[in-house]
Amino acid sequence: NLRRPMFWVQIAILALMAYGLANGNARIQSGDARVGGEKAWMTSEFAMSQLLILLISICYVFFISVAAGMSMIRDDEQKVGELLHATPLKPEEYVWGKFLAVLMSFFGVLFVHLGLTIAFHHLMPHGANAEAFGPFALQNYLRPALVFGLPTIVLFTGVSFAVGGVTRKPVLVFAFPMAVLMVGI
Repeated sequence: NLRRPMFWVQIAILALMAYGLANGNARIQSGDARVGGEKAWMTSEFAMSQLLILLISICYVFFISVAAGMSMIRDDEQKVGELLHATPLKPEEYVWGKFLAVLMSFFGVLFVHLGLTIAFHHLMPHGANAEAFGPFALQNYLRPALVFGLPTIVLFTGVSFAVGGVTRKPVLVFAFPMAVLMVGI
C-alpha cells in the first residue's frame, strides 16, 4: 500500500484534519458548554474517542473499502490466480495474507494519524486556542485507539474484504461505506 497514491491521499487528509482540529479551523462538537456544562480538553480521552469514532466511520471507511474490497477483484483482473496455482501456497494462506496485509497497513495509518494528532496538539503553538488543550497523556490517545479504532478498522476491513472476495462486484464493495455513512447520518 505504500506505493499506492490512495494511501498517501488518506494520510494527507488525516493530517489536514488533525491540523485543522488543533488550530481551531475544524471542529467536532458535542453539546454546548454555554449551558453550564464543563468544557472538555481536546486532548482528553473522551474527545479523542469521539474524534476517532467519527473520523474512522467517515474518512477511513472509504479508503478501507477500496483497499480491502478491491484487492481480490484486482488480482482477478491481473490474472494472479494462474501464478498462484503454480506455487505451493494454499488458498486460505493467500486469503489470510491479503487480508492481514490490508489490515496492518490501516493499523499503520491509524498510528501515523495518532502521531500527527499528538504533534499538532502538543508541539504546535495555539495562541487564543491554548485553553482547549490539556497536558500530554499518552493513554488519552492510545486507549481510544485500542478500544474504538482497532476494532472498527477490523470490522470495516473484514466486511469490505468479504464482500469483494465473495461477490467480486465493485459496486457492492462501495455500497458498504455508503451504508455506513447513511446510517451514521
